[in-house]
Amino acid sequence: MNDQYIDLYSRNGFAGPATTLVRRQYAPDYNRVQGEYVPRRLETGQIAPGLFADPRALPVTLLEGSDVRLATWWRQDPTPFCIRNVDEDELHFVLSGTARLETDFGVLDLRPGDFVLIPRSVTYRLSRVDSLRALVVGTESRLQVDPDSAPVVLDVSCTSTRPPRSRTPSPGTGSTSW
Repeated sequence: MNDQYIDLYSRNGFAGPATTLVRRQYAPDYNRVQGEYVPRRLETGQIAPGLFADPRALPVTLLEGSDVRLATWWRQDPTPFCIRNVDEDELHFVLSGTARLETDFGVLDLRPGDFVLIPRSVTYRLSRVDSLRALVVGTESRLQVDPDSAPVVLDVSCTSTRPPRSRTPSPGTGSTSW
């Protein structure tokens, strides 16, 4: 009897990246793997915190393809600058912590489980940061929210947490201020 099972995995049939997998039995336990075309686990919690110690630190890219990248971003402090990605739409997924996202269009309070789409060329910064950890997907393709086919639980409104401005007289001056 055959005491090893050999499988060939490739992205494009017999062309392109391939991996040979050798197993003693048909089970997911690996004996030996050769090649780059294999599942990988990214332990983002094991990234050295020093990468994000500088308040000017930007997201660190973990994976990238021809039109997409996946990055992680840990923040303890507000960004001391504004960010405008003129190349990519960004989709931020908040893993843990909180922050306030200030954009050209208003302010959103971020909490764990939130997905936030920031279209290309929209300026933003983070304030009121409390141990924020996020994954950031960047792509040159236009990311769209489709309310017609989106789940009912998806709030696609652009509701901001900023209270509306009101005109009030300045005390003692009789003049109106914003």
